[in-house]
Amino acid sequence: MLDLNVYDTYFVILYKHFGILISLVFAFLGVIYWLANQFNVQLLKWLTLSHVFLTLGGFIFICLTELIFGESNLPSPDLNYNRILTIYSILFSITSVICIGQILLPINIIVGVIIKSKKISK
Repeated sequence: MLDLNVYDTYFVILYKHFGILISLVFAFLGVIYWLANQFNVQLLKWLTLSHVFLTLGGFIFICLTELIFGESNLPSPDLNYNRILTIYSILFSITSVICIGQILLPINIIVGVIIKSKKISK
């Protein structure tokens, strides 16, 4: 379970729903990569690998972080707020890296289209 506290609302995301979200994200990204392949857009290998690694690695790291430290989010008489703050900071940092890493996909496609147009014009 992934717990998020936003303002006065407390969101609880089950692993099942998190798994569905991850599946949808990768299905969407797969369709984009498939379309790039169908239109013969040659993507840069290192940008593609960086994008996939940041996305997949980030989601795996979020799941592992929640599995390892998830018990500290349960209410107990001796809550250690510094530990919870540290966990939330780690999750926020990894989520930020995942979001910033998504910029690599449009950059890769734009570079691929430019390379393709230069090859066609020659």
